[in-house]
Amino acid sequence: MRGYLVRRLLLAVLTLFGISLIVAGVMRTLPGDVVDVLAAEAFYNDAEKERLREELGLEAPFIEYFGDWLVNALQGDFGRALRTQRSVGDDLVNRIDVTLELAFLGLIIATVISVPLGIVAALQRSRWPDYAARSIAVFALAIPGFWLATLAIVFGAKWFTWSPPLGYQAIWEAPLTNLQQMWLPALLFGLILAGVQTRILRTALLDVLRQDYMLTARAKGLSRVMLLRRHALRNSLIPFITVIGVQFPVVLGGSVVFELIFALPGVGIYLLDGIANRDYIVVQAVNVWIAGAVILTNLIVDVSYGFLDPRIRVSS
Repeated sequence: MRGYLVRRLLLAVLTLFGISLIVAGVMRTLPGDVVDVLAAEAFYNDAEKERLREELGLEAPFIEYFGDWLVNALQGDFGRALRTQRSVGDDLVNRIDVTLELAFLGLIIATVISVPLGIVAALQRSRWPDYAARSIAVFALAIPGFWLATLAIVFGAKWFTWSPPLGYQAIWEAPLTNLQQMWLPALLFGLILAGVQTRILRTALLDVLRQDYMLTARAKGLSRVMLLRRHALRNSLIPFITVIGVQFPVVLGGSVVFELIFALPGVGIYLLDGIANRDYIVVQAVNVWIAGAVILTNLIVDVSYGFLDPRIRVSS
């Protein structure tokens, strides 16, 4: 296990390096830069634009620019945003908790919805509860998140004279205000994520229930509840947890829609602003953070397999 973790950590470092290099290269190939964005607002002439590019280091060769950024990043310094000159590290720290809170609340709500639906659908196969659960799952898979969020705000304002609170408050500063702003986007996000989870859990449970040892345990008189709790559900969790691990990067990427609609100052909005402003420093830092979160999640999912199924062991 220790050797496996070391190999995964080394692979994670190489992956982060590759992602940083690719993102930096792609951003450099995009037409225009942050100076063009600033010039469109302040009406700089060509001489002023060239002087500003030199001050910001945009004229440096790519290898030199990326090397300086990498050395500083390894020391925990992600630089300053080219447009605002604010510390990118400080901005990320202030925004990460918003995105992570939305992501974890969405995944928790999705799990709470999908586990009962998946169990009922598997145990009542080809009956009306199964059809109802599968219909809900298909609805969750098919409906666009931005459309659902927009409808919730529009009908909430029209029918109940309700609108999401403006101005984000951290949960440790104002818990009630925070939950008032987060419950609706988290609920809608969880509903969308629950579609895949429900279908995967139903399929996994049906596959386990068909196994010979399950039929033998049933023939020996083990009740359906005990059969489900002791054997079927635990053995079905491996594909279910795998889906949650795969969904995590989707959650981080998809949260930008809900952050935008519900005015949540998260990492997704920060990334969009960085791309729109051609701010290489911001885009690289956000991508490194997202990649690191995804790699860590996948590592946790892989390690958890051994605890869920004793037959699975990672060789050292």
